[in-house]
Amino acid sequence: KDEDMVKEMEALSGVLKKHGVQVYRPKVIKNCNQIFSRDIAFVIEDKIIRANILPERGREIEAIRYVWNQVDRKNRIVLPDACHVEGGDVMPWDDYIFMGTYSGKDYSKYITARTNINAVNAIQELFPNKKVKAFELRKSNTNARENALHLDCCFQPLGKGKAIIHKNGF
Repeated sequence: KDEDMVKEMEALSGVLKKHGVQVYRPKVIKNCNQIFSRDIAFVIEDKIIRANILPERGREIEAIRYVWNQVDRKNRIVLPDACHVEGGDVMPWDDYIFMGTYSGKDYSKYITARTNINAVNAIQELFPNKKVKAFELRKSNTNARENALHLDCCFQPLGKGKAIIHKNGF
């Protein structure tokens, strides 16, 4: 329920603030399903990258426009239209950028395919000193058990040398 999620988010925000972290929250847009603001824009180093997301999610960028506008213009990146990417598929970690992707010729058939190889290549060009590693994710429009929507749904690094992995997502 919404009220449960709000309680959890407020608790997390409280913990972060207690440790001196500046917390930025998206503005609420009426009648808009705003779930994960990281999907619509994400940060690597000093750059904020606007995701090329599904058209029906396009309004969500307005919720974080005030954050976007705080970043120096030279560090605001909008990828070319051919680069499809959502932040849940992008995971910076030390000298690496892990990315979930789907590279099948039937990419456009899957509404669950959110990041393509064009975006992987664009991120590598933007960050030539990083090692960009793409991971092919399983996709299904009809069976949730055969689909990994984003990399962060099936892979989470835990410090050095450890990770939580859902093998069936790859």
